[in-house]
Amino acid sequence: MSAIDKLLQLFSSPLPSNWELGLQLAQANAISLEPLAQGIKQLLALGESRPNLQQWEGASFEQLLPACRQIYAMSIEEEELLALPAVIAIFQRLGILELHALGLQTLPESLGQLQALRSLGLKNNQLQQLPQSMGELKKLKTLLLPNNQLRELPESMRYMSALQTLDLAENPYLLELPTWLAELPNLKTLALDPSVFAYQLPANLTHLPARVGLRWGRLSSKFEF
Repeated sequence: MSAIDKLLQLFSSPLPSNWELGLQLAQANAISLEPLAQGIKQLLALGESRPNLQQWEGASFEQLLPACRQIYAMSIEEEELLALPAVIAIFQRLGILELHALGLQTLPESLGQLQALRSLGLKNNQLQQLPQSMGELKKLKTLLLPNNQLRELPESMRYMSALQTLDLAENPYLLELPTWLAELPNLKTLALDPSVFAYQLPANLTHLPARVGLRWGRLSSKFEF
């Protein structure tokens, strides 16, 4: 188990007292906190908290924790971040996360720890697959994935019961869609690539519920929160 996984277990509750207890346990178990601190600083530098970053340049992991707990939205665009650091899971109160045009090739399994996440934008990256932990995002309503290299969707996504909007446009290698898409109880909008599906649903999705609005081409990046 990695240091970030151990730390997330210790910080399973958002209560400040448990954060402090988790920190003490982490230190007692000799978990190296400095790499985690550097990962947090990197994300803060790239995200919307950039104007306030100067005060955290010399901050320790302990000093960074209160800031992480106050961030509800993070947007990173047009930087170079091939892999999202696993430490993203420390931002337990994130409701909106935008990671556009970063050249992302992989996402960490720790992404599933963001239990407060309502909207996730991943357009214009190089993702070939999504982590199995996606299914743990029980509150996620909007998932934007246009212009990636997806080959398939993880089976765990069938348990994303709150999902309302799913944008899969401009994924030229996503040649098949799973039947469970039709079973998502709150799905309202599904965007697909017309060049792949020729403006018609695959045979296994002809029973898509009438409540689902089908769109050909990417959606607006406006989030529904």
